[in-house]
Order: sequence, then structure tokens, then C-alpha cells
Amino acid sequence: MCAVDFKTRTMRAYLAPLTAGLVLLALLLVWAANERHQAQMAAFEALREESFAVSAALEGSLQVGIRRGRFMQERFQALLDNVVTTAGIRFVSLQQPGAWSFAAGEPAEAIGGLAGEGQRLDENVFVYWRTLRLQEAGLGHGAGPGSGPGMGQGQGHGLRRGEVRWAEQTDGEAKGEQLLVVGLSTDRYRRALDQARRRVWILLGVGLLALLGTLGAWFATLRSRALTQRLQQAQARAAHLEEQSLAAAGLAHETRNPLNVVRGLAQRLAEDRSLPAATRERAEAIVEEADRATARLSDFLAYARSRPPKLENVDAGALVRRVVDLFRPDCEAAGVRLDVQAEPLRLRVDPEQFQQVLLNVLLNAQAATPAGRSIAVRLARGDAGAMLEVRDEGRGIPEEIRAHLFRPYVSGRAGGHGLGLAIVKRIADAHGWRIDVESRPGAGTRVVFGGLAAEEGSAS
Repeated sequence: MCAVDFKTRTMRAYLAPLTAGLVLLALLLVWAANERHQAQMAAFEALREESFAVSAALEGSLQVGIRRGRFMQERFQALLDNVVTTAGIRFVSLQQPGAWSFAAGEPAEAIGGLAGEGQRLDENVFVYWRTLRLQEAGLGHGAGPGSGPGMGQGQGHGLRRGEVRWAEQTDGEAKGEQLLVVGLSTDRYRRALDQARRRVWILLGVGLLALLGTLGAWFATLRSRALTQRLQQAQARAAHLEEQSLAAAGLAHETRNPLNVVRGLAQRLAEDRSLPAATRERAEAIVEEADRATARLSDFLAYARSRPPKLENVDAGALVRRVVDLFRPDCEAAGVRLDVQAEPLRLRVDPEQFQQVLLNVLLNAQAATPAGRSIAVRLARGDAGAMLEVRDEGRGIPEEIRAHLFRPYVSGRAGGHGLGLAIVKRIADAHGWRIDVESRPGAGTRVVFGGLAAEEGSAS
């Protein structure tokens, strides 16, 4: 329940910065889109202002020339030709519908049907047009019929550079509204958009990096805080378990004293020949049960009062042979053969704990091995240090037991109390050893301790 609450609190703690990050990311994207739109509008407005300035300059020049009476056809066309030489101006057209038309620059097929004032952005050209009212718009010296390079009604469609169309006009037609059309290149517009786009992407990238950095720092802080809380909880649990372990060890120790008194009294009764045989048998049964209880209490105390290993450089081969020699009579009594193969290796181990590990594994192997079978013990140098191996020809370990083999009070045999291998695991972990267990029901078990630190040379 506490673990679930901790995970829930942790998820809630992470949810707040994640939500804030998503909101900031959305705002950043909205800002980027708005910046791009503003840049597009600014570039468009710059084109419009430039085209208006060109049209205003042309209108002023035309008005001045007309007032002074010096605007002939050639001067008018030369003025337009001069305008289109300016960088960025694609074409210029001036026409009085039904009267005359002038155009200079690139083909301007797309300027027909325009009226009033307006602008249009095409793929490669920005078109701006507006209506003028020039004073005395009839142009002198051949402003009448047949004077120009071509005849017909000039409508301002498909005009080419230097092309002039004249139409027969009356005095009423010579005075009216003229349509001025200016076409600008969109190269600068698109360059401005590209620059704005790059600027927005750079700022967006910097903003995203800053946002990710902030969120990363926030998450790191939350993770550090969560790990600190877990560490504190683990320390509190460890302290509580240590207190319980000490209390249980104290209880076991106090229990063993009266148990020894009971065993002593039962032993005296069992040896008293004046008592009936049935009474002596019951007393012997009490002695046996007291011995078993004492052994369990001793194992429990060894597990509960685990101490750090006191490492020494020892002759591990001699220790292995000593344990095997002490254990051999029990195996012979059970009809089990015990073989040993121990190289003279010096290991840095706790001698007492090393012997306890081997003895506990041998006890389990002997209990699982039927008469007529064998147990083999081997100490040898391996690829990564020394290795200690115990192999038996017993009944094997059931699959459901193997997964929890080294947990306290897990035993696969009748009469086992499940602390022997738990003690083995604790000692192996304290030494930094690796434990590998191979077992198949009916085919025996192989227990290997690897990673034992060995020195070069033989034992002295």
C-alpha cells in the first residue's frame, strides 16, 4: 500500500512539470506561427509601400512634364524605360482606356481587367495598380491618330517593352482617368520571408532547448528527491528490521537457556535405569527434540546476527579438505560416497564463514542423495578467479522451490527449516561471490560459487 501511494505521489509530482512544459510548448508554437505571420505581413507591406512610392514618383514626373508642355511620346516612353531599369521593378504600364497605352519591362499579360486601386501577390511578381487623373492627359506631337508605331484601341493587354498603342481620341477622351500598374519582383519579399523563417526556427530551437533543459533539471530534481525519500524509507525499514532481528535473536538466545535445562533433565531421566523403559524412551525423545530445536535456534541466531566477513589470506584447499573430513563419517553412515578435489589455492576469505558455506551446502546435498550415490567437492582456478563446486547425484530441486531457494524458511526436504541456504546466500553476497545452481529432478544438483579472489602460487 505504501509503495502504491509512493508511486501515485511520484506520478503526480511529474505530472505538474509535464503539463507546464506542454503549455509552454504550445505557447512557443503559437508565438512562432505569429512571428512568421508578422514577418510575412511586414514583407508584404514593404512591397506595397515600394510600389506606391514608384507610382507616386511616376505620377509626379508626369504631372510636371504635362504642366510644362514638354511630354512627347518619346519622352513618355523613355521615362517608363528608365523606371524599369531600377532593381526590383519588373514592369510599368500606364493607360487611358479607349485612348492610349504605354508599357515598359517584362511581359505583363496579367494586368488586364484592373480598375481602381489594389494589389496582388503572384508567384514571382507583386502587382500594384491605382487610378491617376493627369492634367491635360493628351500627349503632344503626334498624339492623334496614325502617329505611333501601331493603331487600334489600346486596352493594356499583352504589352511588351517599348510598345505604345495609340487610339483615335477626342478632346473628351483625352481628359479622364488613367490606370498606372507597377510590377515588382518578389525576390526581396521571399528573401525576407526566408530570413524570418530561419530566425523563427533558430529562436524556436533555442526556446525548445531551454524548455527541455528546464524540464530535465526539474525532472532530475524530482527524481533526486524521490530517490532520497526511497533511501530514507529503506533506511527506516532496515533499522526496523535490524531492531526486529536483534529482538528475535535475543528471544532465541533466552529460549535456548531453559531449553538446555529441559534437555539436561530429560537426559538424566533417560539414563536412570531405575525408571521404566517407556519413561526412558520418552525422555530420549525429549532430548532429540531439544537437540533439533537447539540446532534451529543456532541457525536462526547465525542468520539474524550476521556479521561482515573478516577477510584473511588462507589456504582454501586445506579448509575444504578439513570440512570434507569432518563430514565424511555422516556420509558413510548414510551410504553416500564423498569425493574431494581441492587445488592448493590461497583465497582472501573469512575462514569461518567459508567453512560454514561449504558445510551447509554439503548438508543439503547429503540429505537429497540416496544411498549408493555420490557427492563431489571441487576447488579449482577458473576464468574469473577461483571456483568452489559441490555436485550431488540426488533427487534434484523442484522448479517451484528453485526460484526461492535462498530465501529464509524455504526448504525442499522434510525436516528442513530453510535457513541453511539463506545463510549461504548472505555470506556469498558479503564476499562478492556469484552463485549458480543447476538442477533437474532425478538428475542431481550442481552448486557453483564463482568469483573467489585467488592468489597465484600454491599454499604454504
